[in-house]
Amino acid sequence: MASETDTKKIIIVAVCLGIAVVILGYQFIGGRGGRGAAMADDTWMVCRNRQCRAEFELPISDYFEFAQEHLDPMMMGPEGGQMEGYPCPECRENSSFRAVKCEQCELVFREGAAGPQEFPDTCPQCGHNPYD
Repeated sequence: MASETDTKKIIIVAVCLGIAVVILGYQFIGGRGGRGAAMADDTWMVCRNRQCRAEFELPISDYFEFAQEHLDPMMMGPEGGQMEGYPCPECRENSSFRAVKCEQCELVFREGAAGPQEFPDTCPQCGHNPYD
């Protein structure tokens, strides 16, 4: 027969596992659409070709797969390793890079466009900072 101490240990482990399941469920199933979301389903991309400048959304899984295949960790840049641009669906050049869409004015821009003194996702057009 289990002692009172063993029963308490089992209850504590069960409660901890229950909490872990709730947290993981929120991260991977629920919580989409708000600031607490684990990860967005899509990421914004912007073409740097001056004649194109297309803006489009890309499934985040496609972006990470592309990045894993094309990242050169030996060429260090401001974002760590450098990689060639993602193929733009408009101009077909490898000139698209990950971007941010401003929550306020909806400008799509590359991180850091507002300058080195600002947060990377501060909008260069309206100055909106998602942390304010």
